Amino acid sequence: MSLSSSSINILLLNPNSSLAMTKTMESAANTIAASYPVMPTANP
Repeated sequence: MSLSSSSINILLLNPNSSLAMTKTMESAANTIAASYPVMPTANP
């Protein structure tokens, strides 16, 4: 997953958008995790 430079610029120029970005990243992470129910673990 990559962020466009414009998204990064908006994030840097508008600190208030950081919460929305955090929520977006959490949502993306949850979607990825749901897509791969069997994740590598430290189990022997």
